[in-house]
Amino acid sequence: MKLAIYHNLPSGGGLYHLCQVVDALKEAGHELMLHVPSTAEIQFEGLDSKVKNMKVWERPKWTPGNPLLNPISYRRYLESLLAQELQIANDIMTEGFDGVYLGQCQHWTEPPLLRFLSKKILTVLYCQEPKRTFHEERFLKERESWPWAKKIWRLPTIEWMQSNMHQNILGANRVLCNSRFSQGRIAKAYPGIEPKVSSIGVKTEDFSPPKVAPKPGRLITVGALDPSKNHGFALEVAGKRPGGLEWEVNVVTDRSYGNTAEALRSKADELGVNLVIHERVTREILVELYGLSFACVYFPIEEPFGIVSLESQSCGTPVIGVDEGGVRETLKSGVGGFRMPRDVDQAVSVLEEWLEEPEAYEKLRSGARNHVLENWRVEERISETREVIEESFLSSSIDKVGENLI
Repeated sequence: MKLAIYHNLPSGGGLYHLCQVVDALKEAGHELMLHVPSTAEIQFEGLDSKVKNMKVWERPKWTPGNPLLNPISYRRYLESLLAQELQIANDIMTEGFDGVYLGQCQHWTEPPLLRFLSKKILTVLYCQEPKRTFHEERFLKERESWPWAKKIWRLPTIEWMQSNMHQNILGANRVLCNSRFSQGRIAKAYPGIEPKVSSIGVKTEDFSPPKVAPKPGRLITVGALDPSKNHGFALEVAGKRPGGLEWEVNVVTDRSYGNTAEALRSKADELGVNLVIHERVTREILVELYGLSFACVYFPIEEPFGIVSLESQSCGTPVIGVDEGGVRETLKSGVGGFRMPRDVDQAVSVLEEWLEEPEAYEKLRSGARNHVLENWRVEERISETREVIEESFLSSSIDKVGENLI
C-alpha cells in the first residue's frame, strides 16, 4: 500500500512508537511518505532517514507575549494552522494514498488533518492521551478557582479548542492508544470513541543489562523537564540519605519547559543532593546511565504509559514507581521493582531493603529483565500494531469512528 505518515510531535514516547510503526510498515513492503510541519521533530530515532520521501511544511512557532493578549494571539495562530492542515490534506488527496497514519499534534493533540481528509482516504490515529490541561481533574479544579475576569478572557478559546479537537478525532477511521489507562481517559474525553490498545515495546537487544552490577548511591529518573514528570520526587528520596549514603540523581531529558531545570537545581542545592542533568543523549548513553543506576525512581503524574519503566527494567535496573496511570500496566510489584503511592519515606525504605538484602535485589534485577523479555519485546508489540493498521487500511467498510455520532 501507499501510505502517508503525519505527526507534529516533539521527541518522546509518542514519537518513539511512531518510529517503530514506520519500521514495521517499511519492512512489510509498504510505500511510505512523511508529511510533517516544521515544528515536528524528525531526527529523533533517525525518522528522517527511515522514509525516502518526505515533505516538510513550514510553520512558524507561536511565542507568548502580553499575557492579556495571549489568548487572542494564540487562537489566531491556531486558526492559521487550520488553513495549513487543509493544504496538507489536499496535497495528500491528490497524491493517491491508500491511507494515512497519524501521530498526535503538539498544538491540537488530535490533528485537524483528520477531518479535512476525504472519506475515501482511510485514517488511523495513534492517540496517547487527550489534552491533559483540558481533561485532568487537577487542571479542571484549578480552572474553577480562576477569577471571573480570567474565565471570561480565557474560557472561550479553551472551549473553541475542545470543540475542534472533538471534531478532529471524529474524523478518524480507527483510534489506537498506548494503554488501558489512556483508553479510559480518551473514551471519557470523547464519548462514543472506543480506542484499541496498542502498546509500545522495547528493543531489548539495545536496552540490555551491564556486565557489572551497579553500585549503590546512584538513582536515575527520565523524562521531559516538565512538572508533570515529577523529577523532584527522586531528589526528595535522595535527600533522605537511604542507607546513610550520599546519592547522586541523574535526570535524563529530551526537552525542557519553563524554568523546570532551574527549579530542580535549586531543590537539589536545598536538599544537599548531587544532581546531574543529561540533555538529549544518544541511546547508548541512555542505556549506560540506566545500567549504572542502582534504581530508577519514576513518579510522573498520571503518565499515560511510561516507557521509562520498561526501558529501565530491560536494562536490569529495578524501578520504584508510582501506583497510578500507565505505570500500573508496565511495572509489576515484586517482579521488576515496586509500585507505591507518592510516599518518600516508603521509597526510602524500599531502597534500604535492597541495600540490606543484596540477593533479593539481584533477583529483582533478573526479574525486571525477564518481565520485559517475556511481555514487552518490540518485535511482538509492533507486529500486532502493524496488523491492526493494515486491517484498517484494507477494509473499506470501516466507517469514520464518529460518523454515527454527528
